[in-house]
Amino acid sequence: DGTTPAFPNVALRKPQFGSGFQSAPGLPVNRARPSFACLAGAGSMIRRMTDGPPLHGLRVVECGGLTPAFAGRLLADGGADVVRVAPAPGDPLAAEPPFFGTGGPSIQDTWYNAGKRTITIALEEEAGRKEFLALIAGAGILIEDWRAGAPPIADGDIVAANPGLVRVSVTPMGLD
Repeated sequence: DGTTPAFPNVALRKPQFGSGFQSAPGLPVNRARPSFACLAGAGSMIRRMTDGPPLHGLRVVECGGLTPAFAGRLLADGGADVVRVAPAPGDPLAAEPPFFGTGGPSIQDTWYNAGKRTITIALEEEAGRKEFLALIAGAGILIEDWRAGAPPIADGDIVAANPGLVRVSVTPMGLD
């Protein structure tokens, strides 16, 4: 019927060349509206993209410094629900200069943590570890930069809380 499945009210048009304008001697310029013919087979893909961001529904738990914060920011930009776990004294990124004005918030903290929720948990305490394990039980990804050989929570406890958890361990010198 001349319409695309993704856009039922848009008729297919063939590009028309030679509208009187020339970009270079002998080369016609396309002044027609763009053709939607390329979208004819992509109807289901377009409908899925309009359901929300690509990572909508994915929960990510992020613990650590600058590198996990950057990775979490990228996932948050993709629509993931990113929960940043800050240590009990407070998020160290909040104290990183430069600041907005005198006494304002940290520019780095504002940028790296945009689109995220932040929770403060004392992982050194038993109650904090239980709260963290409950948090990752519903997560899909854990991003952390814990020191190799000295994680605040045992690997076995993390696996027991969520066997399907994808764990991204970002360390500057590897896990050895």
